[in-house]
Amino acid sequence: MARTNFLPLGSVVLLKNGLQKLIIMGRALNVTKGGKEFYFDYVGVLFPQGLINEQVAYFNHDDIDRIYFTGYNDEGMREMTDIINDFVEKNPELNRCTAEEWEALGKEEAPAEAE
Repeated sequence: MARTNFLPLGSVVLLKNGLQKLIIMGRALNVTKGGKEFYFDYVGVLFPQGLINEQVAYFNHDDIDRIYFTGYNDEGMREMTDIINDFVEKNPELNRCTAEEWEALGKEEAPAEAE
């Protein structure tokens, strides 16, 4: 797997087929849904609104269509990017999830929660 050139925190992006910009607030996340663990490159919130009612968007680097702003980047950021990439390389079993798969899981879970 190729190493990802992670964007810094604070970067503002638009996802493919996206309607609103997101600001990146986290990287390299393992998220549990439906009893399964999934890996995402990023978590973001709506821009310019910010965090509203704990609504976040999980996405991967390949989902980004356009970068509007690149956050602060220094040696610490570059070191963290290397650490994240090393972790991903050493853990090939990570279950990388697409936005479409994530949304489908939410739809599948809805009836089960209603029971």
